Amino acid sequence: MGEDKSRRRWLAPALFVSLALNLLVAGVFAGVVLGDGPPHRGAEKHGGDPSFPYIRALDDAQRGALRESFRRSLQEGGEDRSARRARFVGGYEAAARVLRAEPFDRAALARAMSEQAERAAARRTRGQAVLVEFLAGLTPEARAAYADRLEAEIARFGDR
Repeated sequence: MGEDKSRRRWLAPALFVSLALNLLVAGVFAGVVLGDGPPHRGAEKHGGDPSFPYIRALDDAQRGALRESFRRSLQEGGEDRSARRARFVGGYEAAARVLRAEPFDRAALARAMSEQAERAAARRTRGQAVLVEFLAGLTPEARAAYADRLEAEIARFGDR
């Protein structure tokens, strides 16, 4: 029984950290697309997201156009930015409530984290679809130039 309590003590924090990392990856992709461009230099050293080379290979104009495409895609989903933000924050608030509740409900925490992970995965999938659609719309010359920059990004990752 003591072993079970010990396991429970680290299980919730481990699940929370795992979810946080998943959300970080999805958030970084969305932040790169919706924000001001690629992550700061050296960010890929910290676990790196597989989308980084794709995003970093875009030139500034392409990154801006992709950002707009992603925003339109989210708007077409019928939910405005404030509603998405409220749902994002609400997921963490729900997890915090479960963590404070006595008796502790492991299943409720797992559900809250699972729901957050599902939303993050859906957003990442949407971002990937927007990126594919964007790249498919480039001229052959622009795609070739993009491929050159992508190969340069891959080489940078390989050098680390």
